[in-house]
Amino acid sequence: MVNGNEAKYTHLESLTDEQLCVLLGEGNRLAEEILVARYHRLVRSCARPYFLAGGDSEDILQEGFIRLFGKLKSFKGEGSFEGWARRIFV
Repeated sequence: MVNGNEAKYTHLESLTDEQLCVLLGEGNRLAEEILVARYHRLVRSCARPYFLAGGDSEDILQEGFIRLFGKLKSFKGEGSFEGWARRIFV
């Protein structure tokens, strides 16, 4: 049997990024988790140029997630979320 949180999470996964941002603005933590999971590859690709030989790549990746996480609530719906997310790493 699926518990309530799993059912809510499954329902939220079908929403667009922009819809998830609206829910995030209302304090929905599951929406935030889904957005971070969806943009894992973007964060990794934007962090890649900063990796140093012998350095800890996880530290750089973590900094990228902190940047995305810190800016999520500032998305106001102008344009696509993906385009906006790419711009915060420039």
